Amino acid sequence: MSDIKLKGYLYFAIEGVKGLPVLGSDADRVDSYVSVFLDDMEEAATETVYDEENPMFSKQLRIKVNGYYSTCSLQVLNAQPKQGQPENLGQVVLNLADITSDGEEKQHDEQLTLRPEAATGDPNIDKVSGSVKFVTKYKAYKKRATKAERDAALVKAKAEAEVERQKKLEQERIELEARLEAERKAQEKAEADRLAAAKALKEQAAREEAERQAAAAALAAKAERERREAEAKAELERRAFEDAQRAEQLRLAQEAERAANEARQRMLLEEQKKSTDAAAKQVAVRALAELDEGFDSEIAVDDNHILAPARGQLTTRIVSRQTAPSIMLTGNVSNVSGGKDGNLYVANKADRIYFLKHNGGWTQIPGAAICLAAAPDGTVLCANRYQRIYSLGPDHMVWTQMKGSMAWITAGSKKHIWGVDIEGHPHQYDADKDEWTKKPGHNFQRIAAGNDGEVWAVSKDQRAYRWNGQGWTIVPGSIKDIAVQNASGVWAVSTVGGIYQWHGNHWRQLPGGDKFHGITVTQHGAWSFDERGNVYHAPPPAQPALSDTKCESTLGSNGSFTPDKAVDGSLESFYWSQRAARGGDTFTVSLLTPIVRKTINVKTGKPKSVAGAKGVVEAGRVEISLDGITWISLGALVNGEFSGELPALPIRGARLFFTRPSAGVVAIQQFALFGIPARPATAGCKVRTNLKHHGDYAIEKAVDSDIGSFYWSGYSYPQKGDFVELTFEEPVQKQKIIVVTGHPDGRRDFVEEGSIHVTYDGSTWEKLQTFKRQAVVPLVANKPIRGLKLVNEQTAKCWVAIREILLA
Repeated sequence: MSDIKLKGYLYFAIEGVKGLPVLGSDADRVDSYVSVFLDDMEEAATETVYDEENPMFSKQLRIKVNGYYSTCSLQVLNAQPKQGQPENLGQVVLNLADITSDGEEKQHDEQLTLRPEAATGDPNIDKVSGSVKFVTKYKAYKKRATKAERDAALVKAKAEAEVERQKKLEQERIELEARLEAERKAQEKAEADRLAAAKALKEQAAREEAERQAAAAALAAKAERERREAEAKAELERRAFEDAQRAEQLRLAQEAERAANEARQRMLLEEQKKSTDAAAKQVAVRALAELDEGFDSEIAVDDNHILAPARGQLTTRIVSRQTAPSIMLTGNVSNVSGGKDGNLYVANKADRIYFLKHNGGWTQIPGAAICLAAAPDGTVLCANRYQRIYSLGPDHMVWTQMKGSMAWITAGSKKHIWGVDIEGHPHQYDADKDEWTKKPGHNFQRIAAGNDGEVWAVSKDQRAYRWNGQGWTIVPGSIKDIAVQNASGVWAVSTVGGIYQWHGNHWRQLPGGDKFHGITVTQHGAWSFDERGNVYHAPPPAQPALSDTKCESTLGSNGSFTPDKAVDGSLESFYWSQRAARGGDTFTVSLLTPIVRKTINVKTGKPKSVAGAKGVVEAGRVEISLDGITWISLGALVNGEFSGELPALPIRGARLFFTRPSAGVVAIQQFALFGIPARPATAGCKVRTNLKHHGDYAIEKAVDSDIGSFYWSGYSYPQKGDFVELTFEEPVQKQKIIVVTGHPDGRRDFVEEGSIHVTYDGSTWEKLQTFKRQAVVPLVANKPIRGLKLVNEQTAKCWVAIREILLA
């Protein structure tokens, strides 16, 4: 083997030795280490690992070399054999040429061999096993760098040190922020846990107090019930005969009074009809006298309304007596628009423009138009056949051309002007900037805006769309014209000519038939026209009842935005709460004098005209009370609004019940009760029960539409399975069943648990729902019923009173 010149360092990383033998006849343990030899000279050694046949080493060996070398070996030695001298357990001989490539690391896993001089000649003793695993690396001396190189290296090292220092600082900053964030979250969690614990304690205390009060009330009720039962039992026999006599006398008196009332009603109706017919004829005569010389008209009078079938273009306005639309004028009208003070503007098929002042006569206005847009604030606009837009002056004589080109135009006020161009794209007009802004949407042919910013549109395929502030929401229905007064006043003409009013989530048809083509709405009612150009008028619906009411809220009031602002009939004023709502808060309208109304409308949130309009109630339900004590749910708010029918009974209050906390303060624009309802569906039905009744509190009192009267079981306590059954001669189609139980004092004689059943064929009964005390049960849509039944589900501990059973 030739010598190799080395000048540098040799590195040995001894990882471990496996399967060492125990040499010598008297050796009983191995305390091993590894030495590196160059040319038989020991240069370095690892640490000693005691009593281990598979030792692992951690020490890295470095040998400085400078000269010529021939051989290199790693020898595994037993440090403490019994004979006292290190004992060779095996070796690995390395080729210096293989391990001296500059800077290259090499992995080794070599088998141990016996040194020749250690051989004994005994095969059992000379047998060597095991292997050693290690890494070698040779690093030659570097040429000494120049001063410039050293300086550059120093600068580079400093720069690298500075980068490392900045990295370390940044890492420390991140770790500090993370630690602070963790501490903040821990503090928040601790605070939340503290609040939760406090809330739990408070709720526990409230529950305990409620349980204590309930127990006390139960004891008091039991004592009262026992006292009442004792009194009733003592007087039953004495009163039975008196009750029978009194009932018979009362029946005879009621029949006599009913006959007298019917006679008086017939007389009053006949007198009223005579008076009304006479007044109508006088109006017709006056109208005929007021006709302009240029129009040839005839006036006809019938029992329902006054008609004016003129052969000219327009006639004088004649006031209708009917709720349904009645003809107001005849003659080629093609467009109508209601404006300030209920005034009406019309354009005929010759594009001539006419103005009708409320309670006045017709006046022709100069100009020509196919579309008119009048608003309650006095704004009057028009568009002609050339898509030019004009604004009418206050003298009703001068039109001023505006910027833009629109095929259709609408105005809810000066601030709410929209139009549709010839291609069907919607645009909004900014009066302050005098410019039009194109909005999303296409394929529109008509558009209508309200005085609160509410905007609806009709597409060329006769679909309805509602503006949501960013885009259009499609609304069910197929219509050809639409009129918008505000968010709670939207009317439409269907494709078959019927007039409908929007009720929050559905259309409801108004009386008057299916003959109409266009519509507009003013404070004095709705105006429409048929295919011949005859104009019809319908008076406005009843306004919200404002008298004899008391409005209050558990949320407090924000300044002058008091609860009464929600029932003043204006959508521009509103109630504004002092704080955010919590679950269980209420807004209540109490009626000092009970009233009967047909529908209830609730709209929450600030008006769109108010900057930063918000305050919509996200979670709540509308409830009514027939006695001012117990409350019946009508349904939940949808998108902050509710519109629904009321039972045909006098109600003493209505309220908005908040079912969960709100994100902030809330606002209520409208809380209104409208209309006089029709006779309830339970009127005229057959009713029976297997229970007896006390005195004159017969079962018929539960279906007489009078919340002041009621059925009272008496004599014995109702058992499980006792029932009250209503049957109808003809199928009845309604939306819900309403049941009100309990004595009028609101404290006793409830149906504690009952169930409601219906029959669709008159023979098979189907259970709909169980209830406790009160019930509002929805019926299956488009499925008339032939009867309904209330079944008692548990044996009562008192008499039972049923105040009213209604179908709504």
